[in-house]
Amino acid sequence: MKFDQFTIKSQEAIQQAFTIAQGYQHQAIENGHLLKGILSQGENLSNFLLKKLNVNPVNFEKVLDKIVESYPKVSGGEPYLSKEANQSLQKAMNISKEMGDQFVSVEHILLGILPSQWAKQYAKISHTYGMIILLVLIFTGFIGKVLFPIVFYIFRIFV
Repeated sequence: MKFDQFTIKSQEAIQQAFTIAQGYQHQAIENGHLLKGILSQGENLSNFLLKKLNVNPVNFEKVLDKIVESYPKVSGGEPYLSKEANQSLQKAMNISKEMGDQFVSVEHILLGILPSQWAKQYAKISHTYGMIILLVLIFTGFIGKVLFPIVFYIFRIFV
């Protein structure tokens, strides 16, 4: 995977996901690590959207922490992207191309994570915030680009 096709912010989020995984002694970098890496970037778009949607970022992170803590611990070995995280980043690259963007942004990564098993796992753990991912992605598309291509894309995923 060519990370030079990613924006600086998305590269930082991916690097942070690796750091987070190492802190938990996880060898495989999962989508939960990627989302945690995105959220840990401080005042970024995802935090802004969570606040606008009246979602308590602290509670959101607690649920995310439960998911990340549930991943198996491994001592030794090199960190790597799990199959699912790799698929999400590949999907983010495809979405970026479909939208006519030159680089893969954090918003594209969020869209890549949406149809994954991680999103389904998240919805099971937190009924209160289960649909927040969908709302964040819709609003991300609205703020970042044009709402209609993203809604159409999400519609194609679920229908």
